[in-house]
This record gives sequence, C-alpha cells and structure tokens, in this order.
Amino acid sequence: MSTSPRPTMPRTFVAVLHVGYWGLYLLLIAMMVIANRMRTPVPQFLFTSSAGFLLIAPNVLAFYVQYFLLTPRLFPRRRFRLLALGSVLTAFGTSIVCALLLNLAAGGGTPILRTSLANAAAGITWLSVLALIHMTLAMVIRGFISWYEDIGVKEQLRQKTSEVEGALLRARLDPHFLFNTLNNIDVLITRDAAAASRYVNQLSEILRFVLYEARAERVLLDAELAYFDKYIALQRIRLTNPKAVAYTLSGDSRGLSIAPMLLIPFIENAFKHAAGQREDNAIVVAISVEQSSLTFVCSNSYQSVTLPQHANEAPTMAAGGLGRELMQQRLQLIYPKRHTLAVSDRNHRYSVRLDVTLDARRV
Repeated sequence: MSTSPRPTMPRTFVAVLHVGYWGLYLLLIAMMVIANRMRTPVPQFLFTSSAGFLLIAPNVLAFYVQYFLLTPRLFPRRRFRLLALGSVLTAFGTSIVCALLLNLAAGGGTPILRTSLANAAAGITWLSVLALIHMTLAMVIRGFISWYEDIGVKEQLRQKTSEVEGALLRARLDPHFLFNTLNNIDVLITRDAAAASRYVNQLSEILRFVLYEARAERVLLDAELAYFDKYIALQRIRLTNPKAVAYTLSGDSRGLSIAPMLLIPFIENAFKHAAGQREDNAIVVAISVEQSSLTFVCSNSYQSVTLPQHANEAPTMAAGGLGRELMQQRLQLIYPKRHTLAVSDRNHRYSVRLDVTLDARRV
C-alpha cells in the first residue's frame, strides 16, 4: 500500500536541538564549578569524576526514557496520572541504578553511598529531583516536536481531503451519473409516479449531503449509512435483477461519527466495474458495527480485460477504480494505527475489507 509519509521535523534540527540542550546543561555545570573555585579542571570534573557522572548519567537516561517511551505512549492518551507516576519512578530508578553502578565500579568508594543512610537517601532524592526536572523538559521538547508535526499532518490531511472531495464530487456530479439517474426516474414517472417522486427526493438528499454535509470534518455514521441506502436504491433502478445487489447492515451505529465519504468510493467502484449484474450477488456490501469498531466489506464480480503488457508485469485490473491510492492515504492520515485495509482479487471477484475504530459522536 502506498501512503504519504507522516510530516516530521527535519532530523538536523532535532539533532541540533538535543545537542544544544545538553551543551547548555554542561555549560551550566561548568559555570558552577568555576564559581565554586574548585581545583579540579572542568573537563576532568565533567567526564572523569564521580560527581560529574552522577550529574550527567542519570539525567541523560531519565531524559530519553521520558522522550522516547513515556511521553509518546501516555500523553496522547491523556494518561496523566500514569505519566506522573512513571516519571517519578524513572527518576528515582535511574538515580539509584547509576549510584549503585558507580559504587560498584569504585569498590564502595562512592561518597553518596558510603555515608549514613540518611545522607545517602538525601543524595538520591536530590539526584531524583534533578532527573525529574530533565524529564519535564524532555516532555516539553517532545511536545513541541509533536505539535510541529501535527501541524504538518493537519495541512497534509486538508490537502488530501480537498483532493478526495474534488474527486468524489466530480464522480457524483458527473453529467452521466445525473443524466442516467434522471432518465431512469423519467421512465418511472408514467409507470409509478409515487416511486419516481420518492427517487427524486432521494437524489435531492444525496446532492445535499455531498454538497453541504460532507464538507464537515466528521459526520454522523447514521447520516453516512443513510446516504448508502439512497445511493444503492438509485442504482437498483437500472438493474433487471433486484437480487444483483446484496446489502446488509448490522449493529448499533448511534453515537458514532466518521470521516465523510470514506466508504462510498468502494461502493461506487463496485457498481462501476461489476459484471453480470443480472446474476444474484454480483455486488455484495456488508457493514457491521460493534461498539466503536466498524467492519466494511464490499465485493463485486468482474470480467477480465486482456491488455498488452511487459513480460515482467502482473495482469492489470481496473477494479481499483476511483482514487484507491488517494483513499488509502486519507485513511492513513485520518485513522493512523486505527484501521486495516485488505484488498483481494481472486476468481474474477474484487473484494475490499476495511476495519476502522471510529470516534464517539463529536459533530
């Protein structure tokens, strides 16, 4: 599956940010050494002394545990209590581990652990507080980078959504689509005026949904499913076999929202490319909703088309239809890590299965 990469902050800038952060911290320690007029040279204090090790190693370890593990996993899910607890435990844990390792390497000669228990506890607490400060700053830096990347994602999503909407609007408002539908309704007027009036109303509601409601970031799942009903009903007018289309819906869709026009392109492609529509189940659409999980399955039969191809190319089918790659990119942007899309093409039948975790109602 081809998808657009998630926008990220340039790696060079991130590297400079990290190097600058630790450079400023080392400069601060160096200034403290100079201010206290210590006899130990600054480089020796920073990189060879026990005090320098305890001022650097636990903080670096705690910083990157926060940066790579705790903040990315807990902050977006608003697990703030667990984040605070994990930060405190990490700060104390890294301080104790580094002190023990230094004590072991020095043969029990580390000042922080060879004093009384009370003094050792005070030293560990002081180191842990310092580590917590670094972890807080790590969370701020990671948050800034995520904020920058989210801006890029939203802009990319806006562009992709505009492309999708443009493609879908062109498909639905294409003169052939409108003329064919109106011609089918016109035939019904003399035979069944009530049915013709009903289909005209459904066409009007479809156009209203596409032109106005579908411009929102999210729409009610009920509204999207109602759109399916009307679209399939209009398509059935031209079918000689009413059983050519099998459409089933199960589950409770109340209280859920979905990105507009997320599923309809697959249904449109099924009608566009389906062959043998006089046969039963030429097109099968099944939608099931369980809590916040939606499963969408759409399949259609088709006839093979033989085209000149290079020797090393696989047979090509047009069954993918309108904007398949575009829809894949849109799914990746709107529902990252919350969807799976599987496509199969076997025995002259093209099938799509989409599983997606939806949002609670917020439209």
